[in-house]
Amino acid sequence: MVNYINTLPVVVPLKKMGGIEGWEIVEGHPSLLNQMLSEGVIQAGLVSSYEYALHQSEYLLLPDISISAVGAVKSVLLFSRRPFETLTGCRIVTTSRSATSVNLLKLILENFLGVMPFYCSGNMGDFLASPHDCAAYLAIGDEALMMLYRQTGYYVMDLGEIWLNNTGLPFVFAVLAVRKVTADRDYEAVKLLSQILSRCRRHGRGELDAIVRGSRRCREIGQKLSLDYLSGIEHDLSTDKIKGLSLFFEMLSGHLGLAVNTPVFFG
Repeated sequence: MVNYINTLPVVVPLKKMGGIEGWEIVEGHPSLLNQMLSEGVIQAGLVSSYEYALHQSEYLLLPDISISAVGAVKSVLLFSRRPFETLTGCRIVTTSRSATSVNLLKLILENFLGVMPFYCSGNMGDFLASPHDCAAYLAIGDEALMMLYRQTGYYVMDLGEIWLNNTGLPFVFAVLAVRKVTADRDYEAVKLLSQILSRCRRHGRGELDAIVRGSRRCREIGQKLSLDYLSGIEHDLSTDKIKGLSLFFEMLSGHLGLAVNTPVFFG
């Protein structure tokens, strides 16, 4: 499970019930989980949508879990020192912790805005230390939330909002993927995982106030900010979200030359 605030509505109920028999909870940032799932270190994981696209032949999706947003997400943000339309030829620092967000940024800038910048992997420190060389920085997760309310003077682009404005569809940032070999070998265990995570998702949605009050990270960022943020994050995988995911895959196919098919679900 991703160890950001945005998974608390699923993770907190899961931990309260003592986990799932036969499963161990492993937490990490998105890119680490992507790597662990692809290497078989973990058997299921909340991984980036882009990671699923790269390894479709090896994964199945659980049908009712995601990290998604209908519009502004507040935690996948481009901070720019100049107007976005003027970023052609400029250097943009992108987080190394989310492949989906980086590729979504490229699609938005190049396909929707017609901007052709240079991209380099780095962190907020690299961006802040190079005001003349780095025009913008893509931040995700808890870091993006903190930058949004603690850094001033930047142009700020919410990638979820821009996606909705241009496609009319939600954006799915992460999906719960399980390795096909695991689903074939341990079908009942994966079925139990799917059922309990769906139950935790539904329970957590109704307990956001309590989850925020009980989270140290939410208190550090600010309880009101955290509650507002979590109220806009969604964890289901509705029909419209599957359409948005499929469109993202279609655009990736054209942009990167990937052969990405319609998502295939467990069960």
